[in-house]
Amino acid sequence: MEQNHRYSKQKPWLNSKAPSSRQARPNPTMNSSKHVENLLYCSMCRNRMKNPKSLPCLHAFCRECLQQHVKKSDGRLICPQCRKDCPLSTDGVDGLLDSHFIHNLSEFVEQGGTAKDDVPNCDGCDKDASDRCLDCPCPLCPECSKMHKRMRGTKTHRIISLKEYNSLSDREKIMMQPTSCPYHPRCELEFFCTVCEVPICMKCAVCGHEDHKRMNLVDVYEKQAMEIDSLRNKLAERLKSFEEVAGRTRSVAETLEKEEKGVENQIVEHAERMHEAIDKRKEELIRELKMKSKSKKDILRRQVNNFGEVMHSLHDTYEKTGHLLTYGNRSDVVFAKKSALQRIIEQLDVPLKSQPEENSFIGFKSIINENVKLKLGNVLTTPAVAFQSRLERASGSYPLIGTEQVFVVRSVGHDGIEVKQGGAPVVAELTRPGSKGVALVDSVDAGDGNYRIAFNPDTPGRYRLDAKLFDESTRDSPMEFEVRSRWEVTVNYSQDMKQPHDVTKAWDDTYAIADYGNNRILIRDIAGKFYDQITFAGLEKPFCPISLATTPNNEIVCSDYNNHQIFVTRMDRSLKLRFGSSDLSRPLGVASFQSGKYAVGDGQTIKLFGNGGELLKTVGRRGQGDGEFSNPWFIATSSRNFMAVADEGNGRIQLLDAEGRFLKAFKVMPSGGQALNPRGVYMDDSDNIFVSATTSVLMYSSDGRFICRVNGEDSKMKSPCGLTMLKAGLGTSPVLLVADRSDQCVKGFRL
Repeated sequence: MEQNHRYSKQKPWLNSKAPSSRQARPNPTMNSSKHVENLLYCSMCRNRMKNPKSLPCLHAFCRECLQQHVKKSDGRLICPQCRKDCPLSTDGVDGLLDSHFIHNLSEFVEQGGTAKDDVPNCDGCDKDASDRCLDCPCPLCPECSKMHKRMRGTKTHRIISLKEYNSLSDREKIMMQPTSCPYHPRCELEFFCTVCEVPICMKCAVCGHEDHKRMNLVDVYEKQAMEIDSLRNKLAERLKSFEEVAGRTRSVAETLEKEEKGVENQIVEHAERMHEAIDKRKEELIRELKMKSKSKKDILRRQVNNFGEVMHSLHDTYEKTGHLLTYGNRSDVVFAKKSALQRIIEQLDVPLKSQPEENSFIGFKSIINENVKLKLGNVLTTPAVAFQSRLERASGSYPLIGTEQVFVVRSVGHDGIEVKQGGAPVVAELTRPGSKGVALVDSVDAGDGNYRIAFNPDTPGRYRLDAKLFDESTRDSPMEFEVRSRWEVTVNYSQDMKQPHDVTKAWDDTYAIADYGNNRILIRDIAGKFYDQITFAGLEKPFCPISLATTPNNEIVCSDYNNHQIFVTRMDRSLKLRFGSSDLSRPLGVASFQSGKYAVGDGQTIKLFGNGGELLKTVGRRGQGDGEFSNPWFIATSSRNFMAVADEGNGRIQLLDAEGRFLKAFKVMPSGGQALNPRGVYMDDSDNIFVSATTSVLMYSSDGRFICRVNGEDSKMKSPCGLTMLKAGLGTSPVLLVADRSDQCVKGFRL
């Protein structure tokens, strides 16, 4: 008899505690026959499932029901229970996985596995049965049972008394059921093919899987069942956290409801003591209360509803995986393991906001003074004076035709202290090249003492801007400046470089070059002279730097293509951090955020790493859609905490936020030209985007509007890659440095 119970031995994970309180937990009738039979009914047709198909969300339905559902939904498959979108292959519903769990459970019920009270007839002679063969499976009378044990084909079968069989739980009965091979029905599933990841029988092992590694199905079942149950425990904890926050949120909403009624009573009581002159005001206050309270309640209600949806989904997944582990046999669990784990992991990734998003405070302050006066307006004044106030050019504004020229007037009081309030009359007079008259340019009051003046020059030449406060010129006014029609080459460094891929700002007015061919990071000063070099010893392969970035702490970040790593170097040339060897396969572009996080282009994805080099998430995949990539090269980060990715294969720049969420994309296509394939990308302080593509260097606004081509016909480049901007030491205006890997040089462009 011990042999008969070999597979029903309880495992520790089967006794894992389910969530308590209002959490998801197994139905109290989980082991009842009625509950087992309920699992076999399709929620769409309300009948016993026929040809059951399993969805990625773990719900199962009749194949025919799903086919009708897909037909009514214009070819889409949305789970009728949880509303999860389930993509279909070209085979449609037939391409979905068969639900071995439901199929085998249905056979178990049909074979009388759940019957306990009725005495069945013997399968051989129609007499009252006293025993049951677990391998056939069928009921047997005493005589047929003895005959069964003597017959050659059945003498090894497991036979137990009906009394003992009926005393077993449904789970114990299910675990005793033979697990027949779908392809060889007379053979039992005994092994697990590690190559195909499916249970197989002995015949399968020698026909079709003969060269594949196999493992004992019982061992695989126990391991995978424990893995699923371990994640279910985490799912239960997650569900409990959502329940607790939802409870707190509901409590806040209930308190808000009570407070609203109390405040309304205060308003009414106070208003009733007033005369007809304030009746209108009373109604306005009640409307304002309702509106503000509604706004708060809407936020809380939306949060509670969201918690409800998430908890329902968590509860549903918890129950479905519980059913699988409770009523599924070894092959059921193994067949469903991938879908179950994927669904559980998806649920565990659902973010939990641990606090209510609103509070319950709402109040009313009565006016004691009975004299009602109309409020006609506010008295405005400012201590700003013209002789102390300053005119400045905004950072990132380039004196180039077609680009917006931005200036700022900073208002200052007579004591030299900046004024932090607006309201002053600021106007600007602009004199254009070749014009004797002046044009008035409006200013925009920021309300904080600063006034923005902007215009678009349409003619190259010398401009004159006179900003006036109270009709008096401010300091630094009038300001004269030259507007050019193109960028000019001012720097061309080519000494001792071999295939330079990228360039970035370094330390002490120096810049760093990814000197790929010489296996080093080359540091040069502003004049282009050798300053220092950085190499790394003890690597498995030669150090091959591709991309560089500078952190907010002036550390140099470098991607090593050969060794699949990222290096972070301090100003004293010491190594601060080294990461990525186990997470990266083909690192190209690298960038650093203000927060200290890193973004790395790897293969067809962007990978985000924490301050300590730990992998946070992988963004995107190969494709042409939003947030998908085709050979992404370099990455740049902005002052507003988003990043630009040179999506070379798709001929575009994609903008993503710091978490990798898609914002927008634009084609790299000069005005009147054809689409180009971008490699390098750089963003300045105003988030203007500079792009190197094919043989061109182009400038775009932060919203993807083409501004100009930086290099002209007389300054073509063979294969421009990385870019950076140097702001000091090379004249009054910044210089855009571009690494040309094919021309073996670094060129600089300035207006």
